[in-house]
Amino acid sequence: MSAGQFGMRKPDRAGTTVQVGAEDAKTGLVVTIFSPAVITGFVFGDDGEPVQNAQVRALRYSMRAGVRRLQASGGASTDDRGMYRLYGLTPGEYVLSATGPNDGVGNGAITSEMAVAIEKALAAGAGEAQVRIANGVLTLPSGEQMQAPAPVTFAPTYFPGVTSAGAATSVTVTGGEERAGVDITLVKAQTATVTGVVVSRGGALPPNVSLQLTSADEAGQSVPLPGTRVEQDGRFTLRNVPPGQYMLVARAQTTLRSEEHT
Repeated sequence: MSAGQFGMRKPDRAGTTVQVGAEDAKTGLVVTIFSPAVITGFVFGDDGEPVQNAQVRALRYSMRAGVRRLQASGGASTDDRGMYRLYGLTPGEYVLSATGPNDGVGNGAITSEMAVAIEKALAAGAGEAQVRIANGVLTLPSGEQMQAPAPVTFAPTYFPGVTSAGAATSVTVTGGEERAGVDITLVKAQTATVTGVVVSRGGALPPNVSLQLTSADEAGQSVPLPGTRVEQDGRFTLRNVPPGQYMLVARAQTTLRSEEHT
């Protein structure tokens, strides 16, 4: 059973404070208990096959600083059948989101040109440690770099199968209800590469500046997103970025203070 408070009229509303003085006796107080709800369904890929280890979250709108925002109220991952079960939910209206496994990460497939370059380098006597692939970039012993195409990945998807929370179909559940058949079909999308330059108000950049991509949509803030180290001249490259709206957060660790800019 869910918790309840005296004076609660709805599950997501606060109760009423009871003032009790010395030797006071309060009688006839009624506390309403709201039974939790359950939402179940399957997550499918664009090929109609179930997706294992997809992350599904139940989101609710709430007011924060006068702004209506989505906040996570529960989550679950899909099993080997692609099925999820969200339980212990407070009765009310929810927006469901799903992300595929390893969203926003990965190196992408190498091209045939990259494969040939690797074979030539190894045939010329280069060791495997001298041929490096990281974040989709092949670095050869000569210092030459070749970049793999940005991979296609599952974008964060909202029920029933849209990439915008505003276009999602909400699901309303009552106390004790178990709503089945809330299936989500993930949408595939081409990832992007983001490049730019970080500058410092004080002139030269301090060492060890890092850059992190953060979702501007609260509904997507738990989706894994790429980060990177900034070069000393301020240049940075973020690869395999899924579609969406983001903020870039740069952090510089110094001996005196930690600076953060967006």
